[in-house]
Amino acid sequence: METTGAETMLKSQAVMAGQREFIFPAVKALYDEPVVIAEAEGVRVRDVDGKEYLDLFGGILTTSVGHCNPKVVARSQEQMARLGHTSTLYVTEPQVEAAQRLADIAPGQLSQTFFTNSGTEAIETAIHMACLHTDRTEIIALRQAYHGRSFLASNITAVSSWRPMASTFPGIKHTITPYEYRCPFKQPCDESCTDAFINDL
Repeated sequence: METTGAETMLKSQAVMAGQREFIFPAVKALYDEPVVIAEAEGVRVRDVDGKEYLDLFGGILTTSVGHCNPKVVARSQEQMARLGHTSTLYVTEPQVEAAQRLADIAPGQLSQTFFTNSGTEAIETAIHMACLHTDRTEIIALRQAYHGRSFLASNITAVSSWRPMASTFPGIKHTITPYEYRCPFKQPCDESCTDAFINDL
């Protein structure tokens, strides 16, 4: 049964109303009138109104091979039918196989993997490991970098729109992000830049 444009728009409005009512207000869409996405394939997404868009948002790493990639869908369905979830307290063949494949293509002596669930968790874990390994607590982060939404990760992030409050963790320093096109030092990009970056810290 086909729906009319008015009915579809009502569905879009209903979804947005549900977003406002049931989703925590800190979870904000990128636009004032966001697209309500219903489905996607490859590089295209379709909203609930049936309008199609070319997806140019490259920030979500899990879609770097395209939306609903047939190979990814097939392997995901196959794995979910065998074992949907377990803890790293147990050993699983797919995890070892993935780590081995990463070791095969990683440069130098990078031969072991620590899997995490998200970029934020990866940042937190990397900082934790670095502090334990060096016995130091100072952290240097780039001013234009985004690190995640956890408390520590948002403190490391210097961009105000991504960090709701001033940093409360001691030992966090922010340095200028290397960006030759809009370099604040207005000088040739050579070894002399090193001193400028150090002085900025």
